[in-house]
Amino acid sequence: MTRSTGTPKAMRIVMWLPGLSEHGGIARHNRAFCRVVSTYARAHHARVSVVSLRDPVGFYDQSYLTEPLVGCEGVSWRFGFAALASLKESFDLLVVGVADFGPLVPAAWLRDRSAPILTITHGIEVWKPLTWLTRQALTRASAITSVSDYTAAAIVRMHRVERSRIHVIPPSLEPRFALAAQEDGTTPMPQRLLTVSRLNAIDAPKGVERVIEALPAVRERVPTVDYTIVGTGDDRPRLEALAEQHGVADITTFAGAVPDATLHSYLRWTDLFVLPSAKEGFGIAFLEAGAYGKAAIGGNAGGTPEVVIDGETGVLVDPANVEQLADAISTLLLDDERRSELGERGAARISSEYGYELFEERTLAVLDQLLLTQTSTDAAIR
Repeated sequence: MTRSTGTPKAMRIVMWLPGLSEHGGIARHNRAFCRVVSTYARAHHARVSVVSLRDPVGFYDQSYLTEPLVGCEGVSWRFGFAALASLKESFDLLVVGVADFGPLVPAAWLRDRSAPILTITHGIEVWKPLTWLTRQALTRASAITSVSDYTAAAIVRMHRVERSRIHVIPPSLEPRFALAAQEDGTTPMPQRLLTVSRLNAIDAPKGVERVIEALPAVRERVPTVDYTIVGTGDDRPRLEALAEQHGVADITTFAGAVPDATLHSYLRWTDLFVLPSAKEGFGIAFLEAGAYGKAAIGGNAGGTPEVVIDGETGVLVDPANVEQLADAISTLLLDDERRSELGERGAARISSEYGYELFEERTLAVLDQLLLTQTSTDAAIR
């Protein structure tokens, strides 16, 4: 496509995202990313057009959006049409919020082969073989962001992407979440053990099942133990039945999806956070727990070891070893001093390495690399 000459046009950024208003780590990451893009857009007098798969029509939050987004309410065909419609007007950058949207990317190539494409990767979705078109979209992206070194290495190994094109940008906590963690306006909700996770069948590797299986052994050593699970999904009935089967339904609470105010209460008043995931891309929930100075137990797999440092900010276990998990939970619940030490180190590490300012700096650098280069090329054409 030949760029028009004359008065320079306003820069336009198009974003295809899975969802912003929902609960979960990916949605939190999306909101933080949109916040940075909005900051960039305001500084450069650019427009940002967001198409979201799962958000409601016209959803808008001025803290991280510059205008109402095009929400598709979870309807895939509607998202496809809206994504294609977003390309009718010229654009300077396309942000593909998840590799699964790859089959739509060829439309962007047809519209403007010179416009850069940035693909965001989160973890498990790119740790496996991809369809030919999805893989083509990923490997031909101008740049890729990864939440962890583990995922970046998986992309290189499985999809033959040059490592230099992958930018590792670990997630951060949203500023308002981090601010709330510093305040103490929460309702007391004491519990010994807490997990925050989606409970869909596809998310079974997160390890909620293993915690339930470990509870009988934990209760033998820690009679006061109880377990709260924040989150919901289609696997919840099976997990509730599992708690009944293992005789721990009386100490297991399925809290469901909760608003942030309630989540803050759970995090502030819990003794120990546990998410022994076997396939975690990063684990924003560990940042949330760490913001409250809580020690964490995680799986020694995926991207978790980059977030939870074994013996320093928490304890890592084999996600498949229920006995090891039960021992780690019991040992920490019985050692208040050790839990406190791990939690304090975790909070300090999160503050220094996963603050929003650092996330913003890294993301802005990628945007500059893609957009300023493009702007210079356009100027040369004119």
